[in-house]
Amino acid sequence: MKYFLLPLFLLLSFTTSAQTTHTVEVGPGMTYTPDVLTIEEGDIVSWVSLGGTHDVNFDINSQTGQSFGNPDEIASASLPVQGAGEMGSITFDNAGTYNYDCSVYGHASMGMVGSITVEETAVQSLSVDVADYYYSPFGEQCKAYIDVTNTSSQDSVMFHVTRSSTTDIENYFCWGPTCYPPNSNETYTSTNSLLINAGETLTGLASFIGYVDDLPENSSLDIDYCFWVDGNPSDETCIVVTYTNKDSFMTIEDLSFSHEIYPNPVQDLLHINLLSSNPVEFVLFDMLGSQVYKEVFTSSSNINVSSFEAGIYFYKLKVKGKETEVQKLIITH
Repeated sequence: MKYFLLPLFLLLSFTTSAQTTHTVEVGPGMTYTPDVLTIEEGDIVSWVSLGGTHDVNFDINSQTGQSFGNPDEIASASLPVQGAGEMGSITFDNAGTYNYDCSVYGHASMGMVGSITVEETAVQSLSVDVADYYYSPFGEQCKAYIDVTNTSSQDSVMFHVTRSSTTDIENYFCWGPTCYPPNSNETYTSTNSLLINAGETLTGLASFIGYVDDLPENSSLDIDYCFWVDGNPSDETCIVVTYTNKDSFMTIEDLSFSHEIYPNPVQDLLHINLLSSNPVEFVLFDMLGSQVYKEVFTSSSNINVSSFEAGIYFYKLKVKGKETEVQKLIITH
């Protein structure tokens, strides 16, 4: 389940690296600088001319008259002859080596050639769904429920989690069934690894829960967590979690996006549909204001109201520490 406020999918997909832009200087002499460049899939290369008249030709080798053998989408993206200034850019989505030169007469033979090697982006074994923030009212413990998925092809993998913090505010975490002692202003790694089967997502109490106690009023705190494969720390997925009690982070208007409750009127089954996967506390009152039902939902579910007397009821929801406005519910049989 994904604990974020708006119906906005923030997958920090952490399974690939962030896109990077690299710059190659062209001229003013017969050079590309750097002339040999190594990048990752999805990266962008931009060429900037420092003077002279040059192009960036990925199509036909100017010295041999033969094709470079580059894919059509790269060959056709060659940058035309121009003077000083920004020449343009190309995105390289696929691994491989791409050769090019300057096709202006004689320039390639004088050494104006280049190559770009695109390496496959390392695929991490975990993906982690994290909210843009986790809210609790001032004076209450702030919790971050984070879903962790094993995206590897292996049957099962053992994982650790490392927490890094530069705060004196007490905080700790539970990773699977084990909770680790409070620590502050230091890096702490779980002593036990947790097995996750391929394709399995650990959610709710079975997954990762971060806790922050005694957060100062009207403040926020960022804590870094890295999830990594037992015995292979380089295979890791890192996230930044924001804990906050600032009221500006959550408004009643925001809460209206977090759920759907239907049908109304209802006969037997009342559907609780969590649109943004925030845990929702549902409280039902009768006409006299007496509480007749209460339950916390961490995923979409149903309430069987067939045993309730027909009539008018009222309900409210509590989401991330804030209550929605009271709504009317009619039960008919």
